[in-house]
Amino acid sequence: MTRSPVGGTPDNLDLPLYGAGPVQAVVRFFKRWLKFQGRSSRSEFWWSMLAQFLVNAVMTAAMFSLELALAGGSPREFMQGPAVFALTPFLLIHYALLIPCISMMVRRLQDAGLTGFLCLLLTVPFGALALLVMCCLPSKLEGERFDDPNAPGVRHLYAGTGTPSSF
Repeated sequence: MTRSPVGGTPDNLDLPLYGAGPVQAVVRFFKRWLKFQGRSSRSEFWWSMLAQFLVNAVMTAAMFSLELALAGGSPREFMQGPAVFALTPFLLIHYALLIPCISMMVRRLQDAGLTGFLCLLLTVPFGALALLVMCCLPSKLEGERFDDPNAPGVRHLYAGTGTPSSF
């Protein structure tokens, strides 16, 4: 008999929340911003990525509008002089979300039964595309090996059978 991976409740941040809504996913994204151990469900991952995409789209539109206004509406002077400073808030938010995004991706890969070290594919050409495909994979029971066995509410895959090394 096979069983599906164990999920958590909205209050338990040690387990993935399968079927998370957009607000729950974004809240969990920021609460678990530096946690590389454990797993994140597909819904947690994709709702968070959508929220970040929307924030980036709004900031990009605002940045270009501000830069065109500062450049006097002239595309020739676009991104020159004081207009370049409009890029600063965009870059600050982008870099502030970099580590939380990577930790979320590591947890998502672990929920799919893969190792989080696959995030290193971001450093090679077309690696991001491969990671995009991997983040779409369904949750697997083998992903439970990445859970913290000492966390409350974690029912480990190997309970009563020894250690994860027997996998």
